[in-house]
Amino acid sequence: MRWDALFRDMENQLAAGRLLELETDVAELIRMEESAISLADRIRGAADSPVTVVLSGNVRFRGTVSYVGQEWLLLTEGERSVLVPLRHLTRISDLPKGVLKPLSQVPHTLAAALRTLARERAAVRVYLVGADMAGSGLPVTGVLDRVGSDFVELAVVADGEPRRESSVRARLGIPFTAVVAISSRAQAQS
Repeated sequence: MRWDALFRDMENQLAAGRLLELETDVAELIRMEESAISLADRIRGAADSPVTVVLSGNVRFRGTVSYVGQEWLLLTEGERSVLVPLRHLTRISDLPKGVLKPLSQVPHTLAAALRTLARERAAVRVYLVGADMAGSGLPVTGVLDRVGSDFVELAVVADGEPRRESSVRARLGIPFTAVVAISSRAQAQS
């Protein structure tokens, strides 16, 4: 009888050791899987959820995540859309737990998103590095005339004024690296 108890005890210890080894392997696999998650994947998991983003210069927006490209996200904030290059994101709050990899293998770059705004001739407000919500370095208002490989060209017009050659006050070449956010009127949902 004592031998049976000894063998049962040894089998239980062996099973416990195997279980511990399995739990350790699973934990390591989870860590490896999580190391492959990008910030864009994490934010993509927040699609249709309200979040607050804080950008360089303490520029803040609160809106619903509409779309996430490989290097930018699009928020809908009331009646406007805000395109945010991820490089200027300092923090994002209210993210739900989900993670979502992109459905398409086509990279939706910042340049592609900006070309859409330029094609639509949408009036935009461009928030630049060094600007903040307190009013220093106010955003620049205008229409995107051209989108290059690493810059946008903005025709500066007065807020609310349509883009006509006679209303253009200045033309600015702005490197992508200086764009903290770009807001425009939200698209009407069909």
